[in-house]
Amino acid sequence: MANVNPNRTRKSQDRPGRQKVQRTRPRAVKKSLPTWAILLGFAVVILLVVQLAGITNEEAFDAGTSHAKITDALKHGDSKKAEEELEKVTRNDDRLTSEWRKTFAALRIQSKGLSKTSHRSVDHMAGTKYLQKSLRNYESGYLAKDPVRARARIFVQRAQHFLATWPTHPEADEVRNKLNRWESVAELSSPANLADIMWETKTLTWAFPRDYAQAMPMLESFRNSATGGDLTIIEGVINTHVSEREEYFLDRFEQAAYLWDKGDPSKALEYLVQLITKIGDPQMSERAAQAMVAFNGQLSKDGRTILSIVDTLQGYKNTRRRDFDRMAKNATCAAFFREQGLL
Repeated sequence: MANVNPNRTRKSQDRPGRQKVQRTRPRAVKKSLPTWAILLGFAVVILLVVQLAGITNEEAFDAGTSHAKITDALKHGDSKKAEEELEKVTRNDDRLTSEWRKTFAALRIQSKGLSKTSHRSVDHMAGTKYLQKSLRNYESGYLAKDPVRARARIFVQRAQHFLATWPTHPEADEVRNKLNRWESVAELSSPANLADIMWETKTLTWAFPRDYAQAMPMLESFRNSATGGDLTIIEGVINTHVSEREEYFLDRFEQAAYLWDKGDPSKALEYLVQLITKIGDPQMSERAAQAMVAFNGQLSKDGRTILSIVDTLQGYKNTRRRDFDRMAKNATCAAFFREQGLL
């Protein structure tokens, strides 16, 4: 291998006829932006994006449009739609003039008045249903053919309940007239005898939902003072009710679970409310209460919605206050009601 002398000049550079390349100007040096300028540019871009997002996400709102929607809803008796639009107005209060605020304040008063009227109408509908099923049908079915004291007592008690619950109902006068007709037959001023107790507890437990919470204490109270044949009969009736109540509870409890799994939470909840308020056994009532509370926050059957029972319970409070108050006597229900702002 030949030795290479590093100090030797390359002959190729001295070859005759080879032209040397002459640079007429120095090579340009490209300069980059300083780091601080790049960072500043990024910051400006980010700021613009954030501001643009804020503009994009800002709720579309026009006071005149909202005013038209609210007045139209009130005109057609739709308090729910009016309240929804008023909530939108509240969210955009900072965009209102003082005159618009006064206008919407007046509309809020109208909406609240309409809401009360709507609740009253719903309440009267419940009264009409009770009137037909528990008074008219009962009178024609059990008093027309056999107007005995025990049956008349039930009618009078129901009529008194109707007038106490729906005193302003349009059909209240009809109920008062019927009450006057049957009061003398009922003889409510006299203590209940065995026939009276047997019939009353039968009416409490012959249909759904069965009301053992009223029937059992009534039977037990009569047993405490009964003697002879009455005592033997009443003890047999109590034992029968105890056995039937357990079967009834298990059936309704399982039905509630089935309905929930099937995707019918409202009906499932109704079954549990019936058990909590009317089963008449503390352990059974507590079991139903725990199941009801556990429903809250569960996923719907399709897994897309977190279910809440709070609005449904608010409905019980508004339109079925008696059942709501009965539930509130249960410690588990009461704690849940307080947690959700229902008490």
